[in-house]
Amino acid sequence: MSETVVETEHTPGPWAVSDEHPKRSVLEVITGHHVIASLHNAPEANGSGYCEGKKDADGIWRDDYVRQANARLIAAAPDMKSALEKHQAFFDKLVAHCFGSDASEAGSDLDYSEFLEFAEAAGLLTTEGYDPDKHGHGADSAPGDTWYVPTHIGRSALSKAKGGGNV
Repeated sequence: MSETVVETEHTPGPWAVSDEHPKRSVLEVITGHHVIASLHNAPEANGSGYCEGKKDADGIWRDDYVRQANARLIAAAPDMKSALEKHQAFFDKLVAHCFGSDASEAGSDLDYSEFLEFAEAAGLLTTEGYDPDKHGHGADSAPGDTWYVPTHIGRSALSKAKGGGNV
C-alpha cells in the first residue's frame, strides 16, 4: 500500500497580530495587507454578534487574554512549521546514519563533526568566527576559527507564540 503525500500551501509568513481593526473587539492575523484570520470577541447574550464593550473588573475586555493567545499561536504557525520541518530533517538524517535507511542496513556511530554537519544542513546551526569574549574560552579555539552556534529557530517560534521577544 503506497501512501500519498499531499503538499498543502498556505500564505507565506511572517504573520503578525494586528489590533488596528476599526472594531476594538477584533484582532487580526496579517501578512502585509492580507488578513489570515480574524478573531472576534464572543457574541453577547443579546445575540448581536458584537461585543458591547463590557470589561472585567480589571478593565480587560472579557475574552482578550484567550483571544490574544489564540492570535499569537496562529501568527506563529509558519515559524513553528518551519522549525518542525528543520528538526524533523535533522532527526531523519541522524536515524538514517545511526540505524541505516532500512532494517537490512547496519548503522554506524556518529562522530561530532558529522553531528555538526547534519545540524547545519538542517538549519539548526550556523557558523561564525570564534570570539572568546562572546563565546567563552574554547579549549583549542583561536579567534576567527569556525564556531558553531544555534539558530534558535524553535525557540524563536515558541517565543512568538507565547508573546515573548526574540531569542
